[in-house]
Amino acid sequence: MEYGKLNADKTVVIQKILLTNGLAGGISLTLDVIESPKTLMFSGIGHVFQATNPVLDVHSNVAGTILPLLTLGDPTPLYQGKGSDTSGCLLFENLEFDFQLNSSKDTEGTGRFRFRESINSKWVDVSNCKVVIEQTTATEIKVA
Repeated sequence: MEYGKLNADKTVVIQKILLTNGLAGGISLTLDVIESPKTLMFSGIGHVFQATNPVLDVHSNVAGTILPLLTLGDPTPLYQGKGSDTSGCLLFENLEFDFQLNSSKDTEGTGRFRFRESINSKWVDVSNCKVVIEQTTATEIKVA
């Protein structure tokens, strides 16, 4: 998403992002987020899953920031975020992630994430992920 072309005061960006290591049966993270180009912050839902036995199914409420990295050419966005499990009576952090998108729309970004299934379980690291933007929509906010 080229934030420079948006009216940051009146626009939000809705994105569906996939982080996967590309291995058959590998662990993946899907993020459905709403971004504010004005504040460079986002919030939404994260879902860690794996289609093998035993089935992995971790849900998280996520929030974070977008840092524009200045490189040659256009700025490259770096997303950093954390998530919390709110399914039970205990609120605990169960997801951390960061990834970088490439400024070229034809190439994938790179990233990593870590998660845990319960408050007592160990963190599981998933690194060397490719990042794919599956869907992007920019919506203008109308104030009454």
